[in-house]
Amino acid sequence: MGHRVIAESAVNDARPDRWSADVDIVTMVTVGVRVRSVRDYQQMPPDRGLRFIRNVAATSGYLGNRGGGGEA
Repeated sequence: MGHRVIAESAVNDARPDRWSADVDIVTMVTVGVRVRSVRDYQQMPPDRGLRFIRNVAATSGYLGNRGGGGEA
């Protein structure tokens, strides 16, 4: 479910400051940064953060460019 919120934010406006603080981001390592929470994401430089969110969206199947189930 957290994946869906992340993907929709990336597609709609890429504004993590508007996310709820309790959004659950699955632990994953991307662009050399381990991200466990929205706070971790918000502390990244903007370009790295955007790449992270696009990667999550792609691996979740929401952007359709990497397969994946696409289920929330």
